[in-house]
Amino acid sequence: MTEENEYTVYSTQPNGSGAVASIEGVCLKDRVVFHATLLDANDPNQPLGFPTSAGGVVGNKRINDDPVFATTFPTGKWRNRIEVSTLSFSRDSAESADTTWRTLAEVETSQGTLYIKIPMFNAKIQTLIKSCQRQNELEKRRNGHRDAPA
Repeated sequence: MTEENEYTVYSTQPNGSGAVASIEGVCLKDRVVFHATLLDANDPNQPLGFPTSAGGVVGNKRINDDPVFATTFPTGKWRNRIEVSTLSFSRDSAESADTTWRTLAEVETSQGTLYIKIPMFNAKIQTLIKSCQRQNELEKRRNGHRDAPA
């Protein structure tokens, strides 16, 4: 049994033209992952169109104040659920939890452009990151076993 709390953060970001991104941030092993589910704002059961390529949704991304770059956001089981950002606890990662303070994503949809903003300095996101970091440190001390004695 772990003494740590598990946190999840949520955000809903509409584009005002009929599309919405439902954002979820969670801890996954040694990183913090932010997923966005892209939906039709008027009818979530109605498919929303967007450009895809092998394994993902095509769009643009910006980390901190770095230049915008074209990318393919990975999808999982569902085509409309994309991985927007993965924060690593390694300092040499492009998206390190220690150095990333903002992630912006842009996805063209059949209902207009969706801009997804993840401000890492937000208090709730900071709580999530710190919780994930503690879990990661505990797992390292426990040789990868989350519930083993420290």
